[in-house]
Amino acid sequence: MAAKPEIFDLVVTGAGPGGYVAAIRAAHLGLKVACVDRRASLGGTCLNVGCIPSKALIEVADAAHKMNALAHTGLQASASVDLAAWQSWRQGIVGNLVSGIRGLLHRAGVNRQAGELRFTRPNQAVVETPEGKAQFYEFTDVVIATGSRGMQLPNLAPEGKHILDSTGLLALTEIPSHLTVVGGGWIGIELGTAFAKLGSHVTIVEATSRILPTLDAALASPVLARLHQLGVTVKTEALAEDFDGTSLRVRNGDETQQIKTGTVLVAVGRTPNTDQLGLDRLGVTVNE
Repeated sequence: MAAKPEIFDLVVTGAGPGGYVAAIRAAHLGLKVACVDRRASLGGTCLNVGCIPSKALIEVADAAHKMNALAHTGLQASASVDLAAWQSWRQGIVGNLVSGIRGLLHRAGVNRQAGELRFTRPNQAVVETPEGKAQFYEFTDVVIATGSRGMQLPNLAPEGKHILDSTGLLALTEIPSHLTVVGGGWIGIELGTAFAKLGSHVTIVEATSRILPTLDAALASPVLARLHQLGVTVKTEALAEDFDGTSLRVRNGDETQQIKTGTVLVAVGRTPNTDQLGLDRLGVTVNE
């Protein structure tokens, strides 16, 4: 028999910027709240492996690039970035912010649980904890704030060494000499720009007719001009097919090209982390 569930007014699944803020607000309004996240660390993708680390990298890359760009003025200085040292700085920033969120949840009286949540009934869920135990919850309402993960391409699955997603790229301790970015959306452009400023030879491969295809076309033009200033090569209407460890094969219509590169970033969009939640048990029907 299943253990007796703990009863809450609200269960929030996901402790990122959407989830933990909702949990704290609900607790301030007097509700008994539980907040569940698969990570032991709080803050979700944004804080741990997304927005905060990428902005920290962008800031450092921009500072180094600006200093080096002033050589023609007579400034006798040059800057390079030690990514291993940057990782320590980044971890300190993330750690401090995670501690702050933990304190906010604690002071608000939110019950915090790490683990994988799965709905079992319209008002019940079970959480598999990192220790392999099952924690049962019963709730009146639920907030789903589980965020997203990077989409994958069949022949370019990230393996953590040469083919990387954004998380893997932000975990590097050495700057790659050649970086090829598959995907010209905002994540690929943002990280490609940062690594170009750090000294990588960057190529961006986009399947559609222009970069930033989901944004207004007028925004793409100045971004493209800036990429060219930084020496970034941009290939549009190009499909990345496979990678042999030293070259990425790209097809443009009937033509095939090999791009020499040691590191490939796959940034072709993101997909919701909702497929393992058991949304059907809540009576939720998910469309495309």
